[in-house]
Amino acid sequence: MVSKFEKELENELRKVVEVPIVVRKSLDNAYELIKNKRKKKKNLWKRGIVAACCLIMVGTLLTNEKVKAMISPFLNFNDKGIERSVKEGLVQINSGSSVDKKIKISLDSYFYDSNKLGLSFKLKFDDIKLLKGDIDRIGLFYSVKNGNGEYISENTSGEKPIKGKGEIVELTFEKNPIMDFKNGEVQYDVVLESSKGNIPKLENANIQVESVNIFYKETYEDFYKEVNDKLKAIDGTWNIAINNKQEKVNNVEYVAPNNKSKIEILSAKASPTSFNLKFAINTIFKNKKLFFIESIKLVDEKGMEYEFNGWDLEEKEGKTIISTNLPVSSYENLNKYKLIFSNIEEGNIKEGQTFSASKQYMPDVEIELIKK
Repeated sequence: MVSKFEKELENELRKVVEVPIVVRKSLDNAYELIKNKRKKKKNLWKRGIVAACCLIMVGTLLTNEKVKAMISPFLNFNDKGIERSVKEGLVQINSGSSVDKKIKISLDSYFYDSNKLGLSFKLKFDDIKLLKGDIDRIGLFYSVKNGNGEYISENTSGEKPIKGKGEIVELTFEKNPIMDFKNGEVQYDVVLESSKGNIPKLENANIQVESVNIFYKETYEDFYKEVNDKLKAIDGTWNIAINNKQEKVNNVEYVAPNNKSKIEILSAKASPTSFNLKFAINTIFKNKKLFFIESIKLVDEKGMEYEFNGWDLEEKEGKTIISTNLPVSSYENLNKYKLIFSNIEEGNIKEGQTFSASKQYMPDVEIELIKK
C-alpha cells in the first residue's frame, strides 16, 4: 500500500513541470530511491520535509555536469522552438573529444532536426598563456561531415578549398557562455540553421576542427587598421565523432486549403526546433513584376506571434521560391495557424528603371494553415 507520505512526495516531485524530460526521469529515480530507503528504516518524517527534499534534489540535479550540459547550453539563444525542444529531451550527450596544440576540444552535447543543428563545445587550454590579453570571444573554424561524405557545414577560414557541393546551412549563431581564462576553460556553443530544412539524418558524422580562433577587443583605432591583428588563429587538427543515438523526431505537416492569394504555399512543416515554410510568388520576373515581403508572422490559436530570422531565395521554373524558419516547435502540436505577410511591395520593372521608382504596397495577406 502506498503511504500518505509517498503520495505527498511523489506529488511534490511531479509539480516541477518546467524542466526537461531528462531531469524528470532523474526526479522519478530519486523518488524511487527515497521510497526504498524509507521501507528499510521506517523513519517518520515531518510534512515540511517533503518540499525541502524536492528542492534539495532539484538543486543537486542542476549542479550535475551532465544535466547542465543537457539543459543550459542552448537556452542562451532566446529561441522558443529550441527552448521547447530542450525541455522535451531533444539534446543528446556526446563523448567525443580530440587533443592537439595542447588544446582539448570536446563536443559535450548537441541537438538536430531538419532545420537546426546545435553544437556545444568545451575547450581546455593546457597553456593558459594563450589566453592573455583583452579577449572578446573565442570560436572555431570547422566542418561537419556526415558518414556518407556529405558536408553539412564548412565554417572555415577560406584559405582552404571548399570540399563539399555547397552549404546546407546558411545561418550561424554563436555564444561563449563560459570563458574561464584562469583555469583555461572555454565553452563555445553554436546553432546552425537551414532555411530550406535540408539537414540530413546524422549517421557516423564527425566534426573536423582546423583552428581555434581568439578574437581580441577592438579599439576605435583598430577598426581602421588595414591589417587585422586582433585575431590569433591556432591551427591544428581536431577530429570529433558525433555519437548519434537520436530517435525519429516529431514532425507535423500543415496545408492551406482555402488560399486564394498570389502567394502559393509549397510546404509548411513543424519540426521540434522550428516551423519550416516554403512559398512561391507566381508573378516574379516572367512579366517584369517584382514582390518584396518585409514581414512574415506565424500566429497560433492563442494569438502568440512568431517571426522569421532570415530566409533563402531561389528562382525555379519562373517562380521565386522563399524558404524560412519560424521559432515554434512541433511539440506544440496545434491544429491550425495563421500566416500573415505584411508590407508587401509590388512593382513593374521597365528598361533603365529601378524597382523603387514604380513600387506600390499591397494589402496584407492572411493564409490559414490546417494540420494535415
